[in-house]
Amino acid sequence: MSGRRSRPSSQLGATSKPGPLGPGQVDRYHSFRTGSDLRVVVVDGHAVGAEVRTSIKGFKSNPALGGTAEPCLGRYLEAEQLACRAAATVGAEIAGVDLLFESSGAFTICEVNTAPGTKVLTEVTPAIIAACSARVRRVDGLPAEKGARQQTVAACTG
Repeated sequence: MSGRRSRPSSQLGATSKPGPLGPGQVDRYHSFRTGSDLRVVVVDGHAVGAEVRTSIKGFKSNPALGGTAEPCLGRYLEAEQLACRAAATVGAEIAGVDLLFESSGAFTICEVNTAPGTKVLTEVTPAIIAACSARVRRVDGLPAEKGARQQTVAACTG
């Protein structure tokens, strides 16, 4: 297990009341599993893919940096819901949300990527293509393809 304190809220662009560690200090202790995380790919508010990523050595679990990934859509439903809320909060219609496993069984949001790598989760590609196609049609003033996006999301989550 590894732990760390959050950075002062002034560094996060947030404000808070003075706490026991001084003005604007966020003092929640995070205890999370080192060397693995959960990536959830969200498209149009739906989790269409998820993978547990594990580092070979050290703490970087990203497959692009040598980590491994195991698909797990549906295994961590609360985390998938959290990822959908995180993507909606930042206004991302397509996102890769990285979550840390806390020792309590809860999850902490590490980051929300608006250009997620899907090297391992190739099954999310149709949903991403459908979402992008729908946006292009909307920008060009064309009618949406009836049910195409919903069918693609259903096929990915299915």
